Amino acid sequence: MNLLEYIRMGGGINWILCLCFFISCILIIERLIYFSFSGRKNHPSSQISRMRRISRETKNIPRDIRIDILEKHGALLQEEMEKELWLLRFIAAASPTLGLLGTVIGLIRAFQDMGAGSTGTIQDFSGGIWLAMLTTACGLIVALPSMFFVSFFKRIINKRLLSMSLAVDDEYLDEINMKVECGA
Repeated sequence: MNLLEYIRMGGGINWILCLCFFISCILIIERLIYFSFSGRKNHPSSQISRMRRISRETKNIPRDIRIDILEKHGALLQEEMEKELWLLRFIAAASPTLGLLGTVIGLIRAFQDMGAGSTGTIQDFSGGIWLAMLTTACGLIVALPSMFFVSFFKRIINKRLLSMSLAVDDEYLDEINMKVECGA
């Protein structure tokens, strides 16, 4: 049996899970590309470079207003990094539940057939259970990589947020050091 036959045998919920898997793959690939290009240390589009640029551009603004501007830009950059992770989180959480729903529906059918006085054997009944369990397996196959990449991306985001914060602090410290060296 090939993969397509297993999906078909699992019923309509397996097709929904396949769609979820396809969407999660697209999201994972898009975020991997985004993080690989936006993570280059001295690249102008990196979050750290952008925060340093904003820090330099606002250095003559009063400190409280400057901090507010930097926090807002940091929040926007965080939002940019977390783009569509909510959907990946949702897929990771919902897929096992969808798989379980498919299993329950399959078990209901198997018991219904058995209770309807069908002349099926225990092998027929166990075959129905086997088919019902396919959706649980599908749900887990979709959820596990999604959960892994949500955690992976959150780790990258947290490291970049820390680096952005340190980059702004470095700019601020450099300013203070220059003022002290100049005798200001």
